[in-house]
Amino acid sequence: MVVTPSLVLSAEHLKMVAPKTKADRPPTIEELHHKIATEPRDDAWALEVQTHWRNFLAQHAPLPDFDIVSVECRRTLCELAAFGNAPGTDKRWNQALQMAKQETWAQQFTNTSTHMNEQNGRAVILTILERRLP
Repeated sequence: MVVTPSLVLSAEHLKMVAPKTKADRPPTIEELHHKIATEPRDDAWALEVQTHWRNFLAQHAPLPDFDIVSVECRRTLCELAAFGNAPGTDKRWNQALQMAKQETWAQQFTNTSTHMNEQNGRAVILTILERRLP
């Protein structure tokens, strides 16, 4: 029987590797998607912001490099779903989101969570933005 010696860490290092509770970490993309899926809709705000996002993405994430699948806003969150169809679209998506921060209508978002992976030769992109409430 092989005995593995225990690791000795300082209290600070143990804190670093301790499992995080929901309160100690930002929400996951799965948690944010569940929240937007169950959140009531603020129609006036959501329709206006969705229009801004659609127009912005048409200009900064155009076809054929990107397919915008959906732009959905509710009360405190907006979800952008897209496919990137060319090499480097992951970087271009992130650049577009950075450029959006300069737009007056987009400055109301405080946090952005983006998850990307590759499937069938293209990037699968999901971005969820959190609205700063007044």
